[in-house]
Amino acid sequence: KSSMELKPQEAEPDDFVKLVKMFSKKNEVFPLPSEIKTVYDLKPPEYFMSRGFSQKTLMRFGVGDCYNKDSDMYQRSVIPIQSDTGKTVAYIGRAIRDYIKPKFLFTSGFDKRFYLYNYHRAVGKALETSCLFLTEGQGDVWRLTECGIENVVGIFGKSLTGQQHLRILSSGITKIVILTDNDQA
Repeated sequence: KSSMELKPQEAEPDDFVKLVKMFSKKNEVFPLPSEIKTVYDLKPPEYFMSRGFSQKTLMRFGVGDCYNKDSDMYQRSVIPIQSDTGKTVAYIGRAIRDYIKPKFLFTSGFDKRFYLYNYHRAVGKALETSCLFLTEGQGDVWRLTECGIENVVGIFGKSLTGQQHLRILSSGITKIVILTDNDQA
């Protein structure tokens, strides 16, 4: 008998095992930022209206331009991000002037890997139709909504994260239509 014992190498868990783990850690799946600063002095979102979005659509999604100099979102179009239950958990601020950097600013502590933009509104229709449209961003969601498509979510960029993937797998939705931008990313 050798003094060295070999341990079996653990295999990468499959999707089913990942789902079981996801549901057994309910509070860890969608962590919320510890603090969300309130954004004050929102005005009609001129930036996005100049890009052809209707004020009705932008109001539905709670979008507004921030002119409060004390806010981190000053001179940005502010987009609320909601949890699966519709509670606002963070904001995205899109610079409304070219010289403002970074172009997009998220609420401090927000981890976009765990969220799908508009999921709380889209999931019911997606389950009803067994189809979910996946887009890169919020503007894509708004545009499709304006066209009457309600079962659409945004992934906050060019890549679907593992956490977002598992969220969709666990929802019961069987068809995914991917509508990403036609650019190099």
